[in-house]
Amino acid sequence: MLIVETTEFEDDPAGEHLYVSLYVELDGSPFSGATMCFVRCRDLTRFLVELTSLAMTYKGTASLATGWGGTSLLELRLQPHGGLGHIALRVMIREHVESDSRVEATVVVEPQQLIEFAASLRGAIGMRVLKRISLEHRRLTSKWS
Repeated sequence: MLIVETTEFEDDPAGEHLYVSLYVELDGSPFSGATMCFVRCRDLTRFLVELTSLAMTYKGTASLATGWGGTSLLELRLQPHGGLGHIALRVMIREHVESDSRVEATVVVEPQQLIEFAASLRGAIGMRVLKRISLEHRRLTSKWS
């Protein structure tokens, strides 16, 4: 299961951008991992629009990466998987910037699940609500490094 929780909203000092703090957890036996990161709301919304379009049309990709100082803490990439309308979600989570270890996994999800996940997260961002959203998956392949 992929869990995304909005934990805080913050305007930058110049007031030009709104950021959201996310707690992201991948819980999949035998590997799991979690991280905290900030994402510009504009970038997260763009990702959710791409994700929804992919889920509805089965064309294209959707990706989001965030981190600090050139080190990725979270990477999400989605693309069509197989010929039955499933979507593959690749997740990379690094607990913190100083850590060399990370968890990477690819999960297969149904398009409708993605649409509901994106709508729920978009609603939380639009209303600046703290919310925990989960995405169930069918299959998991993972590695820890």
